[in-house]
Amino acid sequence: MMKPSALNLHRLARIPFIGVLYAAFAALSWVAAFLLRFDANFASVPRAYWEVCLQMLPWVIGAKLLLMGIAGQYRGMLSFFRISDAVRIGVASAVCALAAFVLAPMVQQRGLALPRGAILIDAVVFAALMVGFRAVLRRFVELKGNQSRQPRSVTRVAVIGAGIVGGGVISELLKKPSLGLQPVVVLDDNGSLHGLNVHRIPVWGSADDLPKVMDKFRVDKVLLAMPSAKTTRVREIVALCARLRLPCVTVPSMSQLASGKVTYSTIKPVAIEDLLGREPVTMKHEDVCPFLCDRTVLVTGAGGSIGSELCRQIAGCRPNGLIILDHSEPALFTIQQELKQSFPEVPIIAVVASVLDETRLARIFEESHPEIVYHAAAHKHVPLMEFQPDEAIRNNSFGTRTLIKVAARFGVERFVLISTDKAINPTSVMGASKRLAELYLQAFQQHHASGSTRFSAVRFGNVLGSSGSVIPIFKQQIENGGPVTVTDANMTRFFMTIPEAVGLVLTSSTLSSGGEIFVLDMGEPVRILDLATQMIQLSGLEPGKDIEIKFTGIRPGEKLYEEISHRGEQLSETSHPRIMRFTGPGLPLSEVETHFASLGNSLAAADAHQIRALLHAIIPEYTGASQQSSASPDSPAAHSPSSPRASSPDLSLSPS
Repeated sequence: MMKPSALNLHRLARIPFIGVLYAAFAALSWVAAFLLRFDANFASVPRAYWEVCLQMLPWVIGAKLLLMGIAGQYRGMLSFFRISDAVRIGVASAVCALAAFVLAPMVQQRGLALPRGAILIDAVVFAALMVGFRAVLRRFVELKGNQSRQPRSVTRVAVIGAGIVGGGVISELLKKPSLGLQPVVVLDDNGSLHGLNVHRIPVWGSADDLPKVMDKFRVDKVLLAMPSAKTTRVREIVALCARLRLPCVTVPSMSQLASGKVTYSTIKPVAIEDLLGREPVTMKHEDVCPFLCDRTVLVTGAGGSIGSELCRQIAGCRPNGLIILDHSEPALFTIQQELKQSFPEVPIIAVVASVLDETRLARIFEESHPEIVYHAAAHKHVPLMEFQPDEAIRNNSFGTRTLIKVAARFGVERFVLISTDKAINPTSVMGASKRLAELYLQAFQQHHASGSTRFSAVRFGNVLGSSGSVIPIFKQQIENGGPVTVTDANMTRFFMTIPEAVGLVLTSSTLSSGGEIFVLDMGEPVRILDLATQMIQLSGLEPGKDIEIKFTGIRPGEKLYEEISHRGEQLSETSHPRIMRFTGPGLPLSEVETHFASLGNSLAAADAHQIRALLHAIIPEYTGASQQSSASPDSPAAHSPSSPRASSPDLSLSPS
């Protein structure tokens, strides 16, 4: 490494060198201007013009050097040259010519002729010399760098998409051969582009012609450069690549490219999110950020999938403080470090605590004074909670009840419960526990309608990539060589990415007037079998041949189809097209508290059978107990704690 003194010497020597270089260009263009003015013949230039040329030369050089300095052409590295630099050089040359036109009459009065044609020619030649030199130098440095970083092997790429994104991808790949990706052919569904070239790469046909061009151009990989294409078309192309055994990658989304955080050459494997068949929903920061800015916000379950994304998006709105609470110390530490690095200006308070500890929660609220609470802490794994219903009710229902009471006591402005679509006509203990939390929230809001806190809940379905979701399970099974296990060929689920779900949760919190249950538009349901098939294809494998798909049967508490509303609930629109509001008759708070008291006794006795019976009495639409009691002895449901031989939770029966 060079010493600081050597670096300073290098910088000091650099400016005179550039000055001499620019002065040479200035002198050359000035002399050339007079020659070109008279047909590039020395003998044709009158003596008087040579005199004025030489007398004005020092002034011209000085003016140009000054203008180059004003244009910032001494600070930048010579090989780093962009269009903006060319524009600055052109403007500086024009200003110099304008000054010469102004001075021309003064020179004329001294008996010296200053031809105006030479002034114009000088401006053009000087700009051309400067721009040409910088452009050639940049290209030389690029070629030299690329030669030193040539990859050992080159992957021949077929680019699908001849639009702006496709052109950008090809341009970057050609400029960066060190990436090892060589575009050899372009395919586009727009027939009018066939036969044309994109940066000298031929547009051969449509994406359906991939089997024909694969051998003709010796294609090793397919790059999708069509971020705005319909997902149905993307699925077709991905399936075609899978049949041809061609790896398939894609470019970032248009929003990511526009943000400048990534470039066209930042390619990534095609993800299952790209094949969902729904338009991603993004949070409107202009609606949400004013609501969160300068407020103190508390997020429970901050280390989980939903909780951590809530923290990221909230921190991006610059709150006055962000309290992150979780019972898991490792998960809390991870999100704390991420937030501190990404949002150093936001005060972050990390708290290890349980939502069941009312005394601890009260002390936290008293010390930090949160104004908005997002309650994401929950046990959410359906089959796992079927084997320990007391824990599901204790954490999801009683924990929510405790947090609601503390929030109301300390005058929190907004309280948002993160619920689930499994709370709708629940068949599982987990779903029933979340429905019970909703009932308590609505009853408490109704009873304390005059209070300062607005309570609301938000329901949505499965999120891609969350812990325990089907996506990472399928990925692991594919990596292990299969089989990929699907419970039922007809099972469907609603899916949404974590960032868009959280964005809509934050948006819904701004719409609350108290007591609502908001439901997010999850798009069209997705067959789990189709999801598994597509994920196998994304891995470059063939379902049924390379990877077996095995049906295992519905697990305890699971549904074939998810629903969006309870019986008796009425749907109404909100100001956001992707957020709906459900209202329905709530129970009196006294009645709900009585139910909680009965459940508390059952929890203390760890009586799983009694817990389910109480849930059925409190939540008439809960059908889990009746379904499981009728299960055959050989079915998975027969081994759930609802059977007579499992009246209390038996952890040895917990599924692996």
